[in-house]
Amino acid sequence: MESGERVKPADFRPHEYTSEPTDDEGQIIESVHHISSPNALQDEIPVQNLESREDLSEDTGMIRLEKHGIEVRIPPSEAYRAKDVTVEPIHEIPPELVLKETEAIITVGLKMSPSNATFDVPVTVTMPHCGIFTKPDAAEIVTYYRKNASEDFTAIPSTNGSPRCVVRHHDLDIYLNHFSEIWIVAIIRKTFIGKRVICTPYIPVSTLKNDEHVLFVHVRNANTRKLEEQHGYMAPITGEQFLVKWRSGGLRITCKESTPKEDEVTTLQESEIRNLTEHKVMFTVDTRTTNKNKVILHFILKQSTTKELLVPMHLEGK
Repeated sequence: MESGERVKPADFRPHEYTSEPTDDEGQIIESVHHISSPNALQDEIPVQNLESREDLSEDTGMIRLEKHGIEVRIPPSEAYRAKDVTVEPIHEIPPELVLKETEAIITVGLKMSPSNATFDVPVTVTMPHCGIFTKPDAAEIVTYYRKNASEDFTAIPSTNGSPRCVVRHHDLDIYLNHFSEIWIVAIIRKTFIGKRVICTPYIPVSTLKNDEHVLFVHVRNANTRKLEEQHGYMAPITGEQFLVKWRSGGLRITCKESTPKEDEVTTLQESEIRNLTEHKVMFTVDTRTTNKNKVILHFILKQSTTKELLVPMHLEGK
């Protein structure tokens, strides 16, 4: 969990709206990809690139956490101002948050203080999400909240009217009358068909020819920040977005060069993906039998579609 962040009020700038490509049935299209170089990759989605909405009045207080893509707008008529408010993103799912089998987390958690703050005019929180919706305006959202860490969570459907939630393809607005710890969850229905995740291969910084090497693929929700620097590891290519669809089985991740062969496939089950914020899928590669100075690693991501990530690993020594 990160420490709370205070950000001084900022002027609001509307963002450009981007829709998802769909087929004739409204399903998002994704084909097989073979990724061999950073230049051929899609850039990781910048979570601060929020979609368009109306401009705000000049006297509205704004808190912006740019690296998380989160904006909090405090109504001007309220007793609290942006400088009085602390906003804390939460990346680790607390054990007290227990979801139903038909629910999936689509945002980071958020803790806002002072915890006793209430508002006659709702505070608007805009944040990115990782859900795949064919019709975002028909999304069924549940807000789980609690006032402090010692309490259980209470679930409130957005259909109850408070807190109200407006969903777009890549971000959403949640309207809050009081501060607490909240998690935004979507109900798996016909319009909520899956999640966007980012898969990034990591290899050791130093890789000797005559040795075994532990590698991993970091899998995270597309709305969350990339992995902090890992001691002794590097990401040779940019993370690749993958669309995981519900009721299509788990996400299978393969490294063709891993050893032993019977352990080369790891599957993230749908239940893990529904609750996923991040996950590491580990592999071992043995280079003791090669005489080459470079090995091309083949990472295969497979579920409803397939992607192949080609990762160069340079070997040191004789």
